[in-house]
Amino acid sequence: MTKNASTNYGIQGNVSAVAVAAGPRAKAIVNQTAPPSRAEFDSALATLRDQIARLQLSEEDVASTHESLKKIQAMAGSEPRPNHGAADVFGCVVKTLQTAGVALKTIAELHQPLSLIAAWFNIPFLL
Repeated sequence: MTKNASTNYGIQGNVSAVAVAAGPRAKAIVNQTAPPSRAEFDSALATLRDQIARLQLSEEDVASTHESLKKIQAMAGSEPRPNHGAADVFGCVVKTLQTAGVALKTIAELHQPLSLIAAWFNIPFLL
């Protein structure tokens, strides 16, 4: 039997999948985690507000951050969850804290709730 030297492992047609692999020894790996529950989200938001209140931030930074958190809370009830709009507002919170000199990565009390809020909206959050 003769082996066909021009084997096409391409995928043709309409494909809808989380991951696709084609060809010999091809692998498709997906690591998905479930978003937090609404109770976990609400708790993370409350924890974040408490932690921000304990920081020595300017009144302007506190007001800006709390305004952004109000927007995030309002977006949390939307279906489907507004990833892009939430990502922008979430980014404002992170940027305000970083600009104020808060080391988010080293402060677990801030990192954990920020991670949960990001997960709620499926926003990548890596520090």
